[in-house]
Amino acid sequence: MTSPLDVLLIESHPGAGADDADRLEAAGHRVHRCYPAEDRGDKYLCTGVMTGSCPLDDAIDVALLVRQRLATRPAASEGGVSCALRTGIPVVEDGPEIFDPFDPWLAGRVTGDVAVACEAAASRALEPLRRGVAARIGRLLAAAGVDPDAVSCTFERHWPRLHVVLTGPPVTPGLEQSLAVRVLDAVRAADRTYGQVDVSYKVGNP
Repeated sequence: MTSPLDVLLIESHPGAGADDADRLEAAGHRVHRCYPAEDRGDKYLCTGVMTGSCPLDDAIDVALLVRQRLATRPAASEGGVSCALRTGIPVVEDGPEIFDPFDPWLAGRVTGDVAVACEAAASRALEPLRRGVAARIGRLLAAAGVDPDAVSCTFERHWPRLHVVLTGPPVTPGLEQSLAVRVLDAVRAADRTYGQVDVSYKVGNP
């Protein structure tokens, strides 16, 4: 099983995402809402305004938009999509594709298991960071006589902590330290910031 995700649930109308929320929680993920559970809907202010604490200020890995109606314009209760996109959070939609105003900005659609769709989108969202790490450590590895393709990069998220794990052939302590510096440079250049970033190097097959 993948690491538990924090999922922001955005609904076209109150209760639209109830079934998906149950499925996500059954899969071990945590569900957060744009609107308080007792006061959701177009005529209510969002959680961030009402409580002073928006879920996007903390641990959100992916946003799930649930639309159960055809509509060419976003509903007021779907404003969380814009908030998620501005903070670099991938958005997955469970709803009809036809007339969908959000389609160009989606990171994925639910075509089967909602948990699998959210997990896949969250994983893909880390690809730019993985490429950034690879670009920064590639020359360093090559200069040390290590094939860059022999070193892989994986991420373990424990918000607000990010653990970056490099796996490859044995390297010297000095090279390991230099690789960690390059990884930190890549994380700092990424769209999202983390409270703590740890880097480790494991000997093994990538």
